[in-house]
Amino acid sequence: VFALARSLHEEVYRHAYGNFVFRGHFVSEFRTSKQKFTAEDMSVVSTWLNGFDYLRHEMGQHANLSLPEQMGFYQMGLEPVPDDNAAELQINIQSPGEIFVRTIGPFALALMAMLPLAACNPTEVVNNGVTVNLKKVGGATSDVQGQVEECVNAMARALGECRLQEANRLGTRAKSDAAMTTGATLKVAPKGSKEE
Repeated sequence: VFALARSLHEEVYRHAYGNFVFRGHFVSEFRTSKQKFTAEDMSVVSTWLNGFDYLRHEMGQHANLSLPEQMGFYQMGLEPVPDDNAAELQINIQSPGEIFVRTIGPFALALMAMLPLAACNPTEVVNNGVTVNLKKVGGATSDVQGQVEECVNAMARALGECRLQEANRLGTRAKSDAAMTTGATLKVAPKGSKEE
């Protein structure tokens, strides 16, 4: 038996859970099972990740964000995000491998939810919103679920139907071509209620 240094606590959570909140940091894990992960795969995944990170950054800068009409999601995926405000990535792709996203605030877990949402109708997501259900362990605070749900729905509304459809196309390519998965699952609620 030996004591682990505080700096290793988050690493233990990463191995135990993959997706978690620890001391205000939200961490999500994206996995690829693809045996030959290519530059094209990385381009699709990174454009999808950065598009949402750019959106998160802009939403933080402007209370009533209004993206330029001509700016599509693909362009957002190539826009710069200041290093001191960007989501932190840890990439370990040995084909197969994983990408960890770490943020202060709910964005990392909200991003994890956006990948399975790529299979949904963007109009329904924007108009009806989604419900997020998180698995709580230990002394987890109850407000995390609400924060993540609010972030997911705020991003969908800020993107609007057309941009969300573009984001969904990239997310679908990340899932099919790059074999990207997350711990989030999609459960479609009965007609007339929110998607989960």
